[in-house]
Amino acid sequence: MKRNHIYHLVLITFAIIFLSIVQKDAVAQSYPTEPVTIILPFGAGSVTDLVTRLLAEHLRNHFNQQFIVVNKPGAGGTIGSSFVAKSLPNGYTLLFTTNTTHSVVKSLYKNVPYNPNTDFAPVARVAGIQSMLVINSSLPIKNISEFVEFTKNNPNKIRYSFGNSSGQIAGETLNKKLGIEMIAVPYRSNPQAIVEIIGGNIEGGVIDLATGLPHIKSGKLRPLAILTNRRSSLLPDVPTINENIAPGFDLMAWFGVFAPAGTSPQIINALSIEIQKFILKEDVKAKLNVNGVETFYAGPKEFSQFLINEEVRWTQMASAAGISPE
Repeated sequence: MKRNHIYHLVLITFAIIFLSIVQKDAVAQSYPTEPVTIILPFGAGSVTDLVTRLLAEHLRNHFNQQFIVVNKPGAGGTIGSSFVAKSLPNGYTLLFTTNTTHSVVKSLYKNVPYNPNTDFAPVARVAGIQSMLVINSSLPIKNISEFVEFTKNNPNKIRYSFGNSSGQIAGETLNKKLGIEMIAVPYRSNPQAIVEIIGGNIEGGVIDLATGLPHIKSGKLRPLAILTNRRSSLLPDVPTINENIAPGFDLMAWFGVFAPAGTSPQIINALSIEIQKFILKEDVKAKLNVNGVETFYAGPKEFSQFLINEEVRWTQMASAAGISPE
C-alpha cells in the first residue's frame, strides 16, 4: 500500500511538471496575443531610437502583432529602465537600451532604482557604435593637437556637451589624459547636445557617430577624434584617441534588448531568435552601417557573460576618468 502511495505521488509530480512544460510551450507558441511595448529610456531622434524602431517594425511583421516604441527619457535612462524592471514578466514590456543604464549606471549614481544585474533577463545584444569628439566648425581649430593647445590657453572656457554616459566618461577621460579643463554640460540626448554645439552655445561635445555624421557632412561640425581603438570607415581621415593621446582607450557603446527578470525562457528565446534574423538582414545592416552603427548579435547566454565583462570595463573607465557616483 505504501509503495502504491509513493508511486501515485511520483506520477502526480511528473504530471504537474509535464503540464507546466506544456503550458509554457503553449504560451510561447501563442505569444504575443496583444501589443508589446518596447521602452526606450532615451529621447526621440537619437540613433538608439532609429535602431529600436527598425527592430519594432521587424518584430511587428514577424509576429503579426503591434510592437510599440515608447520613449521614457530622464535621469540617465534610469526612469525608463526602472519602469521595465517593475513591469510584469510576461513578455509584453521590453527594454531597448545601452551600456548607459547597465554597464556604467552604478559608477554614475549612488541610488539606482533597480538592480541592472538581477532585475532584467537579457534577450539579445543588437549593435554597437563609436563616439567622437567634435567642435563647432567656426572655431579656429583643425585637429586634436590644436584643440589641446587652444583648451590649455583657455582653461575652463571650453564647454563640452554630452547626451549619455559614454560622452561623460569620454569627456572626463580627455580632461585627465590631455591635462585640460573642459566644463561638462549634460543633456538628455545626443541630438539636444548637437543642437547646442551647432547653435554656438557650446564649443564642442562628445557624441555618437550616427547622430553627428549629417552635421559633419554639412560642415557645421568638425570631428577631431574617434574615441575607440580603430578608425571609422565612414570618417577614415579622423584619427582615434587611441593613436596618440590615450593608448588602449576604447569607448565602444553597445545596444541590447532586455525583459523583466522572471520572463519565460521560451518567450525570451522566441524574441532572441527573431532579433538574430533582424540583425542578419542585409538591408538592415546597410541601413545601420551607413549611420555608423555596427551590428552584433549575442543570444541570452552570451549576452549575459558580455554584460559581466562590460560592467568591469566601464567601471574601470569611469574610475580612471575621476567620476564618482552622485
